[in-house]
Amino acid sequence: MTDLHMASQPTTAVDRQSASLCFLVDAESDFRQDFSNLLRDLGVETVEFADSKRLVENTDDQHPDIIFINLNAANPYDCVRALLSLRECSYAGQVQLIGRCETAFLENFRKIGIDSSLKMLPVLQKPIEFSTLRKIAHNSKLGGPPVPPPKLSLAEALANDWIEFWYQPNIDFKTAQVIGA
Repeated sequence: MTDLHMASQPTTAVDRQSASLCFLVDAESDFRQDFSNLLRDLGVETVEFADSKRLVENTDDQHPDIIFINLNAANPYDCVRALLSLRECSYAGQVQLIGRCETAFLENFRKIGIDSSLKMLPVLQKPIEFSTLRKIAHNSKLGGPPVPPPKLSLAEALANDWIEFWYQPNIDFKTAQVIGA
């Protein structure tokens, strides 16, 4: 596996014979880590960026198959900068915009990408389900074979008593009494 790379750190090339590669541009480090882990489960390597400043130099070096860009409503210029930079370097892969803002707002930025001759995928809203990522990976021919859905449903596991619930007691330290779980 390739180490995650932040925009402030130097990057190294990913072994392209073993996996597809995507870039993820998102200011939220927790989201980047979770999203990268989900993509790795699909056989897709990721390189992470907190913003778009170093996106182009790494795009030229590593040629990602798809770039996920979170539209940060607090800093929409970063998304525009990313899209225009990708146009300038003639990026040939796909671009997926994601965000927590209204779809119409995201669609305006998607139009900037389309007008810049980028291969723009339909916008995604956060939170993103694993099944949605699986579809994107499958449709974009990324990673290894798709991960099959679970063979066991939660309802079946509950019906057969295959799940045990353990509770952590909440204790009032003043009275030493259990007050909840």
